[in-house]
Amino acid sequence: MSKKKEPESIITPVSVTSMPMQLVAPIPILSPAQVDSSAPSKNELLNVKDISETTTVLLKKFGINNLDDLASVSSEGLAKKLEISPQKTKKWVENAKKLTGKP
Repeated sequence: MSKKKEPESIITPVSVTSMPMQLVAPIPILSPAQVDSSAPSKNELLNVKDISETTTVLLKKFGINNLDDLASVSSEGLAKKLEISPQKTKKWVENAKKLTGKP
């Protein structure tokens, strides 16, 4: 009797330990989701001039999650919390007020 030879393209995994091996299913390659560039930004704070993604993270730590929150905050108090220039926060607050239509 002759042994059947396995095809060369099939590789049989062999465990080098006494533990049984688990076979893992391959992960399919997914294409990235289509992005609609005309959709509004999820983070509206980025619409304020000179506010970056990093700044929005800091603002959110202090409870400022949207333009309305920024428009109603004290620019001096915000400057102290963020340890930055009050002139910069004053511009942010003024810009947020313009964008929201608040006086």
